[in-house]
Amino acid sequence: LLKLSSSAIVFLLKMIYLRGVCMNNRYLYKAKKIYKEEWVEGFYVLCRGHHYILPVYDLDHGFDERYSEWVEIEPSTLCQCTGLMDKNDKLIWENEKCLITKPCTCVGVHIVFKDGCFWGYDKLFDSLIKLCDLKVNSYEIEVVSKEPKKLFEN
Repeated sequence: LLKLSSSAIVFLLKMIYLRGVCMNNRYLYKAKKIYKEEWVEGFYVLCRGHHYILPVYDLDHGFDERYSEWVEIEPSTLCQCTGLMDKNDKLIWENEKCLITKPCTCVGVHIVFKDGCFWGYDKLFDSLIKLCDLKVNSYEIEVVSKEPKKLFEN
């Protein structure tokens, strides 16, 4: 990761926002607040050795650039949004447990990010299923976990 000053980070995020990229859920992250069990969603920033989420309060206006509004997070809980929705129109996040179904098929997977793509990891068969291919082949995805967990947690 690049180490940038907070003003450089704000400038870059403004440029991304002005180009309309931030309107895509694919660029959202979520994590638990440091010392709390509460989840927060927004843009992820690593600044001066600390991990933050810049909350997006209103998609019409983007993120809040005031440093006082940045929320320090527990980095081990950081999850990126896949940009995909499950069959119930719920966003699918990295590290969530999901069911992938098609007639005569049902597989439980953990969502992982590997080699620049999101995958469903099937622990039983130690195999990866590319998420973007599922929609093309008429599979349904359903989020079944209440909160994301790292796949290989101790």
